[in-house]
Parts: sequence; C-alpha cells; structure tokens
Amino acid sequence: MSTSVPSTTEHYVAAIADRILATADAAIEEMNTAVAEGAPALADDAAIARDTVASNRLTLLHFLHSVAVRPDRPVPVQVPPEAVDKARNLVRRGVDLDVVIQAYRFGQESLWRRWMSVAADIVEDRVELIDVLQRSADLVFSYINDVLALEVSEIQHQRDELNQGGMTRRAETIRLLLDGAPVDPAIATARLGYPVSGPHTFVAIWSSEAGSEALERTAGDIAGRLGVRWVSHPAGTGQLWMWLAADSQVDDARWRSATSDVASGVDVLIGPSAAGPDGFRRVHHRTVDVQSLAIQESTSGGRVLTYDELMPAALAAQDMPRAAEFVRDALGGLADIDPALDPLRETVRVYLEHGESAPRAAEQLFAHRNTILQRVARAEALMGRPIETRRLQVFLALELHHRLGRAVLSSVGGPKGGARSG
Repeated sequence: MSTSVPSTTEHYVAAIADRILATADAAIEEMNTAVAEGAPALADDAAIARDTVASNRLTLLHFLHSVAVRPDRPVPVQVPPEAVDKARNLVRRGVDLDVVIQAYRFGQESLWRRWMSVAADIVEDRVELIDVLQRSADLVFSYINDVLALEVSEIQHQRDELNQGGMTRRAETIRLLLDGAPVDPAIATARLGYPVSGPHTFVAIWSSEAGSEALERTAGDIAGRLGVRWVSHPAGTGQLWMWLAADSQVDDARWRSATSDVASGVDVLIGPSAAGPDGFRRVHHRTVDVQSLAIQESTSGGRVLTYDELMPAALAAQDMPRAAEFVRDALGGLADIDPALDPLRETVRVYLEHGESAPRAAEQLFAHRNTILQRVARAEALMGRPIETRRLQVFLALELHHRLGRAVLSSVGGPKGGARSG
C-alpha cells in the first residue's frame, strides 16, 4: 500500500504545531486571557468561566496534536462531555449566542497570532512562508468554524430540550428517584446528564430576596469550584435543590472555598453524602428535614450551614416540650426567659464550641479574654454547678437555644425572675 509523502509545506505546518505544543500551557493561557477580555460575560460567571477554560484547553490540544501528526488532513471535530456541560450551563444562564461566537473569534485570533509568529521563525523562505500560512489558515479557520458550529448546535439542542419538555422529563426523573420508584440508573443518568449511580452530596439553596437566576448561579459556582458534575431542581419559590457528584472525602477546606462567595441574601445548607439511586433520595430527605429549622431562623441570608450542625436541634424540635425541659434541667437559672442573659448564654456556647478556650472565644465574640472568663463564672453561678461536670449537656442545651430561640425557654413554665447577667 502506498502512502503519500507530506510536502515541504506540510512538514512546516507540522513543525509549527509541534513548536506550539512544546509551550502549550502558555498558548492556552494566552487564549484564555484573550477570551476573558473579549467576552467578559463568560468570565464573570464562575461556572461558565471554568467550562470555557476547559473547552479552550481541549480544543487547542486536540487541534495541535492532530496537525502535528497529519498536517495533510482537516482536523476532525470531537464533542467531549465537557462541551455538553458547557452548552447546558450557557443555556441555563441565558448567555446570548453572539457572546459565544465572539469568544470563539477572540480565541481564534489568539491562536493565529502565535501561529504566525512561530511560522515566521521556522520558515526562512518568504515565498514558502506564504504557502505555509495559506495551508495553516485553511486548517485553523476550518477547524474553529466546525467546533463553533457543533457548539451552536448543542446549545440549540439544549434550548429545544428546555422548551419542549426537557425540564419536565428531568423533574419527573428526580421525583421518581425521590419517591424510591424503580428507575434504571442508566436511563436516569441519560435524562439528568448526571451520574446517578455514583456518590452524591445534597445542597439546599434558598432566599427570600434573590431570584431563581441567583440561586442557579450559586449552584453553578459551588459545583465549578469543587470541579464536580451536578444537577439541580427548583423546589418552589426562592428554593433550589442540587445534587453534586461528590462524596464525604471533600474536606471542609474545599467546601469553605467553594462557598466563600455566597451572594448576600442567599442561604446554603450542605447535606450529607451517600451513593447510588437510594443515596440520591436519602441525602435529599435528610437535608430537607433539617432545612425547615434553618428557614425558621430570622436572618438576612448569606449563611453557609451544614447538616451536622443543625441535626441535633432539628431532632429536638420534633418534641419541643421535652427539648425545653432538657434545656432547663441542663442550664438551671441560665435558662430563664430574660434577654439580659443572652450574652452569657452565647458566650458559654462559643466558649465550649472552641474547646473551653477563652482566647479563641474572645476572638470570635470581639471581647477581652477576661470578659469571657467573667461571663463563664457568672453563668456557672446561675446554673448552680461548674460547666465541667456536664459539658455535653450544657453545650447541647445552649445549641438548642441558639437554633430554636426562646421557644425552648418558654415552653415549660415562665421566668423564675431575678436572674441578671450584670
């Protein structure tokens, strides 16, 4: 079988691709910068910015590797899963198609400038250089146009699915999973675009002020910073449920980073983790059970809460009279209904939360160390016993008051009177 011998022009084209591959990271960074500056609408959204950076990398590396190996052929276009995720996020965020096209043009210009610079270094003969650039232009521009056409097609597909019932099918699938109905995991995964058989962490997002777009943006930002796939579902006015393909191995530091820029007025509750279709259902139910407690608290939003910290109070809230009785037994006079006792209660709670460290409690409460110790001493006098004799009971009682408010003080009896914080 005979094979065609690459021409001198094609040798040069392959050499240019090899040269750029040798400094691929710099070329990719240059492309990312050009796209971010030329299409800021993509860079301002964390989830879309992450998708764009990943897409740029895949697009450029595939092109360079293909040209380096077969400079005589047009580069075949691939549609990786990342491209589908990117299109879905673009549609969810309502990004205009013109912005997407503009971004591709800026990326193309970045690549072409670098390509021409390398070509000028490699090809000494000016006549040959013209032939090399003409062949290169055919490859570069045809490839970018083909990739853009596929992305536009995928965006249109996502829009059609959204408009023609795709959201309805996803909602039905999520409802079947939550109801524990027998659903083929492969079918559910295809409908949701999310791996149902893998690990899940559930997150509840809500706000009394922000709209649905802000909630979706928050969900996308969290998933983007964690670098995991996700699926969301609107849960009524001002609420959004999301499942992340993440397990309990995601440590606290990564969660803090992922939720560090939660918008004002938006609350986030990070639930537990579990795997498989049953885990998909269980993490949702367990989180929603404690979410009602967080919603009852009167705040202006912007909180990041966890299932573990809310669970004890949520369990106690199911039997408020017994919870109030436990609080009074544990706290004694410190449980009296008196607003003047609130600073003492909060000081002791924070003091115990920080392992009975007065300096750390003082730092959190913006108070002096001696002030913390004086308040703890007054609290112990009101309780009638040292804290060290019942650390766990005292902390849990104070946590219940912190989460449930005065209900646990007023459900049993009334004020005993006379107790003051001084």
